[in-house]
Amino acid sequence: MAGDRGGRISADVALGVALALVAAAVAASAVSGLSWAELVDGFVVSSTVLGLALALPGFPIARQRPGNPVGWLLLAAGLGFLVSAAGFAVLAWGTRPGESGPGWRLLADLTSVGWLLAVTLALPLTVLLFPDGRLPGRRWWWVLLVAGTGAAAGLVVFTLGPQDTTSAVGVQGYLRWPALDGLAGPLSTVAGVAVLLTYAAGVAGLAVRYRRGDEVTRRRLLWVLLAGLVMVAAFTVDSVLGLESLLGVAPIALLPVAILIAMLRYQLLDIQLVVSRTVLYLLLTGLAVATYVTVVALGEATFSARLRLGPPVLATVLIALAFNPLRVWLQQRVDRLFYGAARDPARALAVVGVQLGRLDPTGPEGLDEVLAVMCRTLNYPAAAITIDGAVVASAGQPGTVDERVPLRLGDAPVGELTIGLRRGEKRLDPKDAAVLGPLAASLAVSVQATRYAADLQHARQSLVAAREAERSRLHRDLHDGLGPVLTSVQLKADAARRIADTDPAQATALMDQIRAQTTDAIAEVRRIVRDLRPPSLDTVGLIPAIRQHADTLHPLRVRLDCPDPMPPLPAAIDVALYRIATEALTNIVRHAPTATTATVELAHSADRLTLTVADNAVNGTQPWAPGVGLTSMTARAAELGGRLTAAPTPAGGRVEASLPCGRSPR
Repeated sequence: MAGDRGGRISADVALGVALALVAAAVAASAVSGLSWAELVDGFVVSSTVLGLALALPGFPIARQRPGNPVGWLLLAAGLGFLVSAAGFAVLAWGTRPGESGPGWRLLADLTSVGWLLAVTLALPLTVLLFPDGRLPGRRWWWVLLVAGTGAAAGLVVFTLGPQDTTSAVGVQGYLRWPALDGLAGPLSTVAGVAVLLTYAAGVAGLAVRYRRGDEVTRRRLLWVLLAGLVMVAAFTVDSVLGLESLLGVAPIALLPVAILIAMLRYQLLDIQLVVSRTVLYLLLTGLAVATYVTVVALGEATFSARLRLGPPVLATVLIALAFNPLRVWLQQRVDRLFYGAARDPARALAVVGVQLGRLDPTGPEGLDEVLAVMCRTLNYPAAAITIDGAVVASAGQPGTVDERVPLRLGDAPVGELTIGLRRGEKRLDPKDAAVLGPLAASLAVSVQATRYAADLQHARQSLVAAREAERSRLHRDLHDGLGPVLTSVQLKADAARRIADTDPAQATALMDQIRAQTTDAIAEVRRIVRDLRPPSLDTVGLIPAIRQHADTLHPLRVRLDCPDPMPPLPAAIDVALYRIATEALTNIVRHAPTATTATVELAHSADRLTLTVADNAVNGTQPWAPGVGLTSMTARAAELGGRLTAAPTPAGGRVEASLPCGRSPR
């Protein structure tokens, strides 16, 4: 907090100094007696404009992002230009040629150094460090050395050399070193090459950041690109037309303004749309002008005398005929550059399809990665998949406007894909809709596969839990039920053996107790075995076993509508069908006393078995509360990858279980 407060105070002070320098430059220019042409030639006008254009955008960046050097570099560059502008104007007003006062000479040095450091050091470093204040990579440190070399060489040429900024007013600073006059030529070349290389490295760094950056970084960089395009276009027009006006200088102010917007308000416009259309029409304009000039020049030089129509008319006709086909061709390529595969369905499907092929259905972030790739490929700010009202996967930062695309497998709804629209868009573009249609079908398959994987994992966990519960029950039955009985039999047998000779009557009584307890132990063993797998399944089969149980439920009349004999079934499914059927019939007797008849129907298809148990009791319409029996039946169906529904109907209660009848699970 203290650092932020200090940064804000420093930014306020820097802005105050900048405004004071502007006031000094304007006031001194007004009373100096210099003409407008002399002020322009002394770079007072251009330096004042550029200084303000750099300092004013740098101030809010430095104040709100004090830890980012970009704002401070803009402020430093602005102050450098303003020092040069105010210094020249003040020297022109307050001195005469040959002035040697210490204060004036020091001001002359500051005037010569200010703009130079801004051009050779502050501005190229601003471009290099934009937008996060760090170098594009660890290996980019050499650019700092090149920038320092360019600044030092420029200092020798334009400050220490024979001609400096204040030579026009006749005031020489302290930094004048006549011994370096012979090095002005070579160092001028070194300075030019180093400065150009530094700026080129900054532009290359922006390209690297754009390629590696996320959506926010790219939007910020596009603001700078837009400013650069306008600057280049303005410089070109000024040079071609020979205007030599502010059109060749003033557009430089667009760069710091673009940096300001990119740093603090990068979502102001749909910058991708603006830049893509700007690039398109600049290319079209350039090609149209080049075509016109080329056709006219060739026509005038070769066959103008043989044409009834002049070369300008011919050039105009050619441009008119080629304009729209060329516009369509260029727009496709520009859109691909800025929107990736969003305008190319085949390429979009290929890119996202690769990620779908790598999808791990069991991984928690598999769909998130797919959506992230889709957002990068199609240039969407955000995307999310919703199933039953719950977001199961997402990527990006949601905006204020979105579009929903249903995910379906055939006619069955799987979920919903929510797409965040690009800034400035109010509805989904038809070209985007053409891409999203096939993608939605592929995503639906992946979502369903993920759901199946989750269900399978849940079923496996339930199966493991059920097995452990069964083992715990078996352990409890053996330890708490059968164990004490057998221990008692052992102790009584030992006692009977000890008294067999001395007290035969007591020994006989103990043997009778041993026999009774052994009979109970055998019954307990049979009960445990029966709970593990009903013996009747092995002796008579599934349908007769269900019929035997139904015969014990008198007075309930049970009708079986089942194929008999049944085809061979896996042991686990055999037991599950028996347990569900017998539990459902038992529940009818216990909880539906008005029921007089029940029907057990078993239908068999190629890959599924459907067991239906229905009764004629009047149960009302309220859903059944899950009890021990209903929970047990549901768990048995889920363990095998099936499902169970149980609810009252107008005709009576109904329990339906659907189980896969593939090979027996291992």
